[in-house]
Amino acid sequence: MRSFSRNLLFTVTLAMVGGAASAAPVIGQTQASITSFPVNTTAQITVTSVVTDPAVIPTSVMLQRLNADGSVTNLGALHDDGLDGDLSFGDRVYTLRFPLSANVPTEFRLRVSAAFKRTLRRVVSEPFSIFSQALITPEQMLTELSSELDRGDIEAALLRFSDSPHNREKLLSLTPEMLVALSEGLRTATLLRTEGPTRVYSVRITRSATQFITTEIGLTQIQSGEWYVMYW
Repeated sequence: MRSFSRNLLFTVTLAMVGGAASAAPVIGQTQASITSFPVNTTAQITVTSVVTDPAVIPTSVMLQRLNADGSVTNLGALHDDGLDGDLSFGDRVYTLRFPLSANVPTEFRLRVSAAFKRTLRRVVSEPFSIFSQALITPEQMLTELSSELDRGDIEAALLRFSDSPHNREKLLSLTPEMLVALSEGLRTATLLRTEGPTRVYSVRITRSATQFITTEIGLTQIQSGEWYVMYW
Protein backbone atom coordinates (compact mmCIF):
# COMPACT_ATOMS: atom_id res chain seq x y z
CA MET A 1 0.00 0.00 0.00
CA ARG A 2 2.80 2.39 0.90
CA SER A 3 4.58 1.56 -2.39
CA PHE A 4 1.36 2.26 -4.29
CA SER A 5 0.99 5.65 -2.57
CA ARG A 6 4.55 6.59 -3.42
CA ASN A 7 4.04 5.63 -7.05
CA LEU A 8 0.80 7.59 -7.19
CA LEU A 9 2.44 10.67 -5.68
CA PHE A 10 5.36 10.37 -8.10
CA THR A 11 2.97 10.08 -11.04
CA VAL A 12 0.92 13.10 -9.96
CA THR A 13 4.07 15.15 -9.43
CA LEU A 14 5.36 14.28 -12.90
CA ALA A 15 2.01 15.21 -14.41
CA MET A 16 2.05 18.58 -12.66
CA VAL A 17 5.63 19.30 -13.75
CA GLY A 18 4.90 18.16 -17.29
CA GLY A 19 1.78 20.32 -17.42
CA ALA A 20 3.67 23.39 -16.26
CA ALA A 21 6.47 22.75 -18.73
CA SER A 22 4.05 22.33 -21.61
CA ALA A 23 2.50 25.79 -21.15
CA ALA A 24 3.26 27.72 -24.33
CA PRO A 25 5.39 30.83 -23.83
CA VAL A 26 3.83 34.13 -24.79
CA ILE A 27 4.89 37.70 -25.43
CA GLY A 28 2.86 40.12 -23.35
CA GLN A 29 1.79 43.70 -23.91
CA THR A 30 3.69 45.24 -26.80
CA GLN A 31 3.30 48.88 -27.81
CA ALA A 32 4.96 51.83 -29.52
CA SER A 33 5.42 55.31 -28.08
CA ILE A 34 3.52 56.87 -31.01
CA THR A 35 1.15 55.49 -33.63
CA SER A 36 1.75 58.05 -36.38
CA PHE A 37 4.18 60.70 -37.58
CA PRO A 38 4.37 63.14 -40.52
CA VAL A 39 5.90 62.13 -43.84
CA ASN A 40 9.32 63.58 -44.70
CA THR A 41 10.29 63.62 -41.02
CA THR A 42 12.25 61.21 -38.85
CA ALA A 43 10.43 60.02 -35.73
CA GLN A 44 12.18 58.52 -32.73
CA ILE A 45 10.10 55.47 -31.83
CA THR A 46 10.27 53.51 -28.59
CA VAL A 47 8.82 50.00 -28.65
CA THR A 48 8.34 48.09 -25.40
CA SER A 49 7.36 44.46 -24.97
CA VAL A 50 6.68 42.59 -21.73
CA VAL A 51 8.22 39.09 -21.64
CA THR A 52 7.97 37.55 -18.18
CA ASP A 53 8.76 33.91 -19.04
CA PRO A 54 12.24 33.13 -17.59
CA ALA A 55 12.82 30.71 -20.47
CA VAL A 56 13.17 33.59 -22.94
CA ILE A 57 16.59 33.96 -24.56
CA PRO A 58 17.28 37.67 -23.88
CA THR A 59 19.37 38.30 -26.98
CA SER A 60 16.67 36.85 -29.25
CA VAL A 61 13.95 39.45 -28.65
CA MET A 62 13.64 41.22 -32.01
CA LEU A 63 11.43 43.90 -33.55
CA GLN A 64 10.25 42.81 -36.99
CA ARG A 65 8.49 44.51 -39.87
CA LEU A 66 5.82 42.57 -41.77
CA ASN A 67 6.24 43.56 -45.41
CA ALA A 68 3.45 43.72 -47.97
CA ASP A 69 4.98 40.84 -49.96
CA GLY A 70 4.79 38.51 -46.93
CA SER A 71 8.47 38.74 -46.02
CA VAL A 72 9.75 39.73 -42.58
CA THR A 73 12.56 42.22 -41.85
CA ASN A 74 14.40 42.37 -38.53
CA LEU A 75 14.67 45.99 -37.38
CA GLY A 76 16.71 45.50 -34.23
CA ALA A 77 17.04 43.76 -30.88
CA LEU A 78 15.04 44.82 -27.84
CA HIS A 79 16.96 45.18 -24.58
CA ASP A 80 16.30 44.47 -20.92
CA ASP A 81 19.79 45.55 -19.85
CA GLY A 82 19.30 49.27 -19.36
CA LEU A 83 20.66 50.08 -22.84
CA ASP A 84 19.24 51.49 -26.07
CA GLY A 85 16.27 53.19 -24.41
CA ASP A 86 15.59 50.48 -21.83
CA LEU A 87 14.71 52.14 -18.51
CA SER A 88 15.40 49.38 -16.00
CA PHE A 89 17.72 46.37 -16.05
CA GLY A 90 16.00 43.02 -15.59
CA ASP A 91 12.40 44.26 -15.20
CA ARG A 92 11.17 41.98 -18.01
CA VAL A 93 10.20 44.98 -20.14
CA TYR A 94 12.23 44.78 -23.32
CA THR A 95 12.81 48.04 -25.16
CA LEU A 96 14.11 49.33 -28.48
CA ARG A 97 14.47 52.98 -29.46
CA PHE A 98 14.99 53.57 -33.17
CA PRO A 99 14.40 56.17 -35.93
CA LEU A 100 11.66 55.71 -38.50
CA SER A 101 10.96 57.78 -41.59
CA ALA A 102 9.05 57.71 -44.88
CA ASN A 103 8.62 60.14 -47.77
CA VAL A 104 5.11 58.91 -48.64
CA PRO A 105 2.16 57.87 -46.45
CA THR A 106 3.02 54.36 -45.22
CA GLU A 107 1.70 51.77 -42.79
CA PHE A 108 4.49 50.01 -40.90
CA ARG A 109 3.18 46.64 -39.67
CA LEU A 110 5.35 45.51 -36.77
CA ARG A 111 5.64 42.73 -34.23
CA VAL A 112 8.06 41.42 -31.62
CA SER A 113 9.56 37.94 -31.98
CA ALA A 114 11.53 35.95 -29.41
CA ALA A 115 13.06 32.51 -28.91
CA PHE A 116 12.50 30.47 -25.75
CA LYS A 117 14.42 27.56 -24.29
CA ARG A 118 12.87 24.15 -25.00
CA THR A 119 10.72 25.72 -27.73
CA LEU A 120 11.57 24.99 -31.35
CA ARG A 121 9.66 27.82 -32.99
CA ARG A 122 9.95 31.51 -32.22
CA VAL A 123 7.02 33.19 -30.49
CA VAL A 124 5.56 36.44 -31.85
CA SER A 125 3.44 39.21 -30.37
CA GLU A 126 0.20 40.55 -31.76
CA PRO A 127 1.07 42.82 -34.73
CA PHE A 128 0.66 46.57 -34.41
CA SER A 129 0.96 49.51 -36.80
CA ILE A 130 2.72 52.86 -37.02
CA PHE A 131 1.61 55.23 -39.79
CA SER A 132 3.43 57.97 -41.64
CA GLN A 133 0.81 60.52 -42.62
CA ALA A 134 0.65 63.48 -44.96
CA LEU A 135 1.20 66.66 -43.00
CA ILE A 136 -1.53 69.25 -43.50
CA THR A 137 -1.52 72.88 -42.44
CA PRO A 138 -3.94 74.12 -39.78
CA GLU A 139 -5.75 76.06 -42.49
CA GLN A 140 -6.25 72.85 -44.49
CA MET A 141 -7.52 71.14 -41.36
CA LEU A 142 -10.09 73.90 -40.83
CA THR A 143 -11.22 73.56 -44.45
CA GLU A 144 -11.68 69.79 -44.05
CA LEU A 145 -13.55 70.32 -40.79
CA SER A 146 -15.76 72.86 -42.56
CA SER A 147 -16.63 70.32 -45.27
CA GLU A 148 -17.55 67.70 -42.66
CA LEU A 149 -19.86 70.16 -40.92
CA ASP A 150 -21.44 71.05 -44.28
CA ARG A 151 -22.29 67.38 -44.74
CA GLY A 152 -23.58 67.11 -41.18
CA ASP A 153 -20.97 64.44 -40.47
CA ILE A 154 -20.58 65.10 -36.76
CA GLU A 155 -18.71 61.85 -36.04
CA ALA A 156 -15.99 62.70 -38.57
CA ALA A 157 -15.81 66.27 -37.30
CA LEU A 158 -15.39 65.13 -33.70
CA LEU A 159 -12.20 63.29 -34.65
CA ARG A 160 -10.64 66.72 -35.12
CA PHE A 161 -11.53 67.88 -31.61
CA SER A 162 -9.91 67.09 -28.29
CA ASP A 163 -11.47 64.11 -26.55
CA SER A 164 -14.06 65.84 -24.40
CA PRO A 165 -17.80 65.10 -23.94
CA HIS A 166 -18.34 68.88 -24.06
CA ASN A 167 -17.36 68.97 -27.76
CA ARG A 168 -19.87 66.27 -28.68
CA GLU A 169 -22.66 67.93 -26.71
CA LYS A 170 -21.89 71.33 -28.20
CA LEU A 171 -21.82 70.14 -31.81
CA LEU A 172 -24.96 68.03 -31.44
CA SER A 173 -26.80 71.00 -29.98
CA LEU A 174 -26.28 73.09 -33.15
CA THR A 175 -29.11 73.33 -35.65
CA PRO A 176 -28.39 72.64 -39.34
CA GLU A 177 -28.43 76.39 -39.97
CA MET A 178 -25.90 76.99 -37.18
CA LEU A 179 -23.65 74.21 -38.51
CA VAL A 180 -23.64 75.89 -41.94
CA ALA A 181 -22.80 79.24 -40.36
CA LEU A 182 -19.95 77.68 -38.35
CA SER A 183 -18.71 75.91 -41.47
CA GLU A 184 -18.58 79.17 -43.43
CA GLY A 185 -16.78 80.88 -40.56
CA LEU A 186 -14.11 78.17 -40.44
CA ARG A 187 -13.40 78.60 -44.16
CA THR A 188 -12.60 82.28 -43.67
CA ALA A 189 -10.90 82.02 -40.28
CA THR A 190 -7.90 84.30 -39.78
CA LEU A 191 -4.85 83.70 -37.62
CA LEU A 192 -4.76 85.94 -34.55
CA ARG A 193 -1.69 84.71 -32.66
CA THR A 194 0.54 81.76 -31.87
CA GLU A 195 0.84 80.47 -28.30
CA GLY A 196 3.56 77.80 -28.23
CA PRO A 197 2.18 74.78 -30.14
CA THR A 198 -1.27 76.39 -30.33
CA ARG A 199 -2.51 78.66 -33.10
CA VAL A 200 -5.50 80.83 -32.31
CA TYR A 201 -7.88 81.79 -35.13
CA SER A 202 -10.67 84.32 -35.29
CA VAL A 203 -13.91 82.84 -36.64
CA ARG A 204 -16.78 85.06 -37.77
CA ILE A 205 -20.15 83.33 -37.56
CA THR A 206 -22.92 85.11 -39.46
CA ARG A 207 -26.38 84.72 -37.99
CA SER A 208 -28.23 86.96 -40.46
CA ALA A 209 -27.57 89.74 -42.93
CA THR A 210 -27.03 92.14 -40.05
CA GLN A 211 -25.99 89.91 -37.18
CA PHE A 212 -22.77 88.04 -36.58
CA ILE A 213 -20.55 86.95 -33.72
CA THR A 214 -16.78 86.54 -33.62
CA THR A 215 -15.22 83.74 -31.60
CA GLU A 216 -11.80 82.18 -31.18
CA ILE A 217 -10.73 78.64 -31.96
CA GLY A 218 -7.45 77.16 -30.75
CA LEU A 219 -5.64 74.48 -32.75
CA THR A 220 -2.78 72.49 -31.24
CA GLN A 221 -0.33 70.30 -33.14
CA ILE A 222 0.43 66.97 -31.46
CA GLN A 223 3.53 64.80 -31.86
CA SER A 224 2.15 62.98 -34.91
CA GLY A 225 1.92 66.31 -36.76
CA GLU A 226 -1.87 66.40 -36.76
CA TRP A 227 -3.84 69.48 -35.69
CA TYR A 228 -6.67 69.27 -33.17
CA VAL A 229 -9.23 71.77 -31.91
CA MET A 230 -8.34 72.28 -28.26
CA TYR A 231 -10.93 74.96 -27.48
CA TRP A 232 -13.62 76.96 -29.23
